[in-house]
Amino acid sequence: ENRQRVADLLAKVQPIADAHSARLEHVMLAWTLARRGCSHVLVGGRNAEQAAANANAGSLSLEDDELSIVTTAVDEFGGLRGV
Repeated sequence: ENRQRVADLLAKVQPIADAHSARLEHVMLAWTLARRGCSHVLVGGRNAEQAAANANAGSLSLEDDELSIVTTAVDEFGGLRGV
């Protein structure tokens, strides 16, 4: 059930990633950084290449309507169940 719910959430964000030629995780990092009161995002990386790509996600600028789409998708998701 949780896997399907996460897949549904990501499916709502994928068009935004596609529009920016970006990866889903980078859209989510950019969205997190754009949230009011958020001054930084702590992420890890399996290797130097992934760490650099994640850092570059900070330069991804999302439009207000895109931020709204992601916010709505996250709000509707509501977190994992049964964990």
